[in-house]
Amino acid sequence: MMKLHWINHASFIVDTQDTRLLCDPWFEGRAFNDSWALLAPTCIDDASLSQVTHLWFSHEHPDHFNLPTLKRLPAAFKERVQVFFQTTLDQRVVAALRKLGFAKVQELDQQPVALGAGVSLLGPPFLHGDSWSLVRGPDASLLNLNDCNTNRQTLDVIAAQCGPIDVLVTQFSYAAWAGNKGDEVAHRDAAAAVVDRLVEQCEVLRPRYVVLAASFVWFCHPDNFHMNAHANRIGDVVRSVRERCAAQAIVLYPGDTWVVGAEHDPGPAIQRYQSDQDRVAEHALTPARHVPEAELLAHGRDFLRRLIKHNRTLRLFLLAPTRIQVSDLGKHFILHPLRGFVEVPSGDKIPDVELGSDALDFAFRFGWGGETLIVSGRYVVPKGGNFARFHEYFNIAADNNRGHRFPGLLKTMLRTAARLFRGAPH
Repeated sequence: MMKLHWINHASFIVDTQDTRLLCDPWFEGRAFNDSWALLAPTCIDDASLSQVTHLWFSHEHPDHFNLPTLKRLPAAFKERVQVFFQTTLDQRVVAALRKLGFAKVQELDQQPVALGAGVSLLGPPFLHGDSWSLVRGPDASLLNLNDCNTNRQTLDVIAAQCGPIDVLVTQFSYAAWAGNKGDEVAHRDAAAAVVDRLVEQCEVLRPRYVVLAASFVWFCHPDNFHMNAHANRIGDVVRSVRERCAAQAIVLYPGDTWVVGAEHDPGPAIQRYQSDQDRVAEHALTPARHVPEAELLAHGRDFLRRLIKHNRTLRLFLLAPTRIQVSDLGKHFILHPLRGFVEVPSGDKIPDVELGSDALDFAFRFGWGGETLIVSGRYVVPKGGNFARFHEYFNIAADNNRGHRFPGLLKTMLRTAARLFRGAPH
């Protein structure tokens, strides 16, 4: 029978006959610029790792593709285990895995791959760099949606690809900025929207069981600690599933094992998680970090140079200047491809966003930095500010980080002509 061995957050082992697939290992440490922490202690030992045969990553976010965890995995594990990641344009993640010492790395496309006798894995790309996976075994099938931000249309497509499923694994609480500190209505609405999405997933996909996952974290920075107040509690979500879904809710605490189809009482795991959640105020927060102005300015200008290098299109140069208030520096700055990243007088102008120098600096330094900023929630949108205007710069950077380049019309025409010429018959 198919079994699930729970490790933490979104990480678990799917055990089917002689195949043991480890998903999204994040065992320790903090993620998203030290803004997320695991709610419960991880449960994994060398004996369990030695039995893993395959490893799958859903996407590049550090609570799923966690570099510190991957670096600490034993060399023998990396030599032995077959690793899977979604197909990408630039194969950057695959290259990174090989550099970390993983010897067997394969990209997944729209076709299932065999893991063992009667066991297959399907893991196509989804939207915005995410992916889902379907493990089909002799006894049961498991669909892991993790963080996929689905709607009715995308669920219909997934249902057609997967067919009947027994187990759905999905997120149950918000995982990004949901409103300014004190905006309790926005936070409650965001939390409720995740439950509504979970219910819709159950209605369309019709699983027998829904495993609640990918939300066992707490927000651990002074800038985002307030987000803990309205994050969904696991017990409340289980009650919603009982009231609104035909599927049975499964809750597993690190170290738990569940055999698909066996009777399950979520009560003990709920109690342990709720105890963990009640104690988050006792834990140390990540210390706020201050970035000197000169350093921030240099990184902002480097960010713009990279944008211009990879995106010689009107989309970039038609961007409006965005005004940024850096709270710990007490200053305003303008970001724009033509004007640069420069300090401006604050006056009575309303900034599009207010944030600390560390959060902005991280967004500048890394291609995924803008996504990290959204997920960490470490910013404020002032009344009258336009966050979309600010974040469009980082949307473009995120596209570049996934391998997309926008070189401009002339270069695109020349590249197309060259490809046609090379492919023309002689």
